[in-house]
Amino acid sequence: QENIELINKTGAEIVVSDCPGCVLTLTKRYETIGVKTKVKVMHISKYLNSLIKRGKLKPGNTKEEYNKVTIHDPCLLARNLNDTSSIRAILRSIPNLEVFDPIYAKEHTHCCGWSGTTHWADKEIAIKEASNRIKELKETGVKIFVSACPLCELGLGYGLNDEEKEKIKIIDISEVLADSL
Repeated sequence: QENIELINKTGAEIVVSDCPGCVLTLTKRYETIGVKTKVKVMHISKYLNSLIKRGKLKPGNTKEEYNKVTIHDPCLLARNLNDTSSIRAILRSIPNLEVFDPIYAKEHTHCCGWSGTTHWADKEIAIKEASNRIKELKETGVKIFVSACPLCELGLGYGLNDEEKEKIKIIDISEVLADSL
């Protein structure tokens, strides 16, 4: 209740978060206990996509390093917030970018191991889950993995072995977009 009251007092019209879990909490989870914010709450990928659609952001080419990317859909964004299209729309708006989906993508995405409390309860299981997801992402043949969740980016990093850490880069959708502006 206190969080919502503080947000409502700011006078903001929109709250934007890069964390799907935070967006889920501020919207659906709080609503289940009868607490509702007066402002719109959006995930950053949905917000950035809306700016592109309205012509407020105009992506150009991204640097060569980022010209092929594989998407890791955060499970909370894909299944709980039902948004797998925003990240893809942003990436498709960048002219020189090739986008690849792993075999388990969109609402069928596999977890990075870091969502919820798994990494606190059993870090070893979380790391194994992250390693499994890294293997799936590597099957695309692409070395840049793009996500839209800071916990996924952290968790996937734990799933890389020492050799992979030298070859694979895990970045946020906002980094790819910023590079193209």
